[in-house]
Amino acid sequence: MGSMGNAPHTRQMHTDVARQDGPGSRSAASEVRARDVSAELSVWLDLLRVGAALVVVLGHAGNVRFTGGDLLWVRDWTLAPDAVIVFFVVSGLVVARAAARDGTAGIYAFNRLTRLLSVVGPALLLTLLLDAIGRAIDPGAYAPRYYVERPVAEILLRGLSFSQEWRGVGPPIQLGSNAPLWSLSFEAAYYLLLGVVLFLNGVWIRAAAVVFLAWLFGLSILLLLPTWLAGVAVWHLVRTGRGPASPAFAVALAVLPLAALIVAKLAQVDEALLQATPPWLGPLRHGEAFDFGQEALWNGVLAAGLALHLLGMTRVAPALRPAAMRAVRWWAGASFSIYVVHYPVMHLMDAALPEDLTVKTLLFVVLPILAGLLFAEVFERHLPRLRRAVGPWCGVR
Repeated sequence: MGSMGNAPHTRQMHTDVARQDGPGSRSAASEVRARDVSAELSVWLDLLRVGAALVVVLGHAGNVRFTGGDLLWVRDWTLAPDAVIVFFVVSGLVVARAAARDGTAGIYAFNRLTRLLSVVGPALLLTLLLDAIGRAIDPGAYAPRYYVERPVAEILLRGLSFSQEWRGVGPPIQLGSNAPLWSLSFEAAYYLLLGVVLFLNGVWIRAAAVVFLAWLFGLSILLLLPTWLAGVAVWHLVRTGRGPASPAFAVALAVLPLAALIVAKLAQVDEALLQATPPWLGPLRHGEAFDFGQEALWNGVLAAGLALHLLGMTRVAPALRPAAMRAVRWWAGASFSIYVVHYPVMHLMDAALPEDLTVKTLLFVVLPILAGLLFAEVFERHLPRLRRAVGPWCGVR
């Protein structure tokens, strides 16, 4: 299992792309189209994803071992872990929307798997390559706190099955230096749970499957499930036409929850909620038991505030008509790639760059982002083409 290095407390990001519904999407489904997210809200979701990805990059670049403390304020405020929760909420909305359009379990599974594997598969191979090069240059840059050597087969098996954080499979593991991939193990778990609830027939069969998956995934993943379900709830309200009716109320929802979250963050409510968590478990060490879910209280507050904001934006966003729509879409099309490749790139840079390099901080921000953009050009942006090529072989047209 990955960590965020020397952050005050452990937390860390990925999400589906709203416009990449994939083959089998029911384009003629008028009932969905009539109550769908607007193009402007979709762009707003993309903007949130891009912003969250960049915050995660800044948070990881803020490691003292990378930039000597120049960006430590990003870590002190634990902004990168909060950005992961933004991804979870947006993902819940986007995947629930996609599930409604997919219509069948087969198409839903195909679209989710191709979305994840088309990026994560190459990212894992790139991680193994960069780690091998970096460790050959400077093994000291891969201290046990940040890197635990494991067999390549185990990394690939756990990574490609997204089970690295599933307690029913075994103890959590970190996939090379690529600690941020922990969140994709959570995402895949939520995709499975949603698929079971939506597509499995029979109440008792469905209940038994949910109970089994809850055991398989473990406590940490379940603790953050409400953050993902917050996005699902927003989609349900949008689809059923139960968003804010009054423009004034919509603006209030779009603005006030975000303002409240900022005030709460400045007041260190997140830290207070974290400190209130240990008594739940008595003598147990809550960090070990809760793992990435140890800040579930604050994460729930953050997710609820963001969900209310998005609900307000369902009515506010169409009035914005952003002129930079194309630029936002382009950046959003690489946000997943930036997330899955930036950390191993940073580790390689840490091994290869001189300690006294004057522009080191700038490079640790810019180069990982550029690597993610290049990776996206090779892999992520070709997902529709990949689905068209592979779909018929999987019975999806």
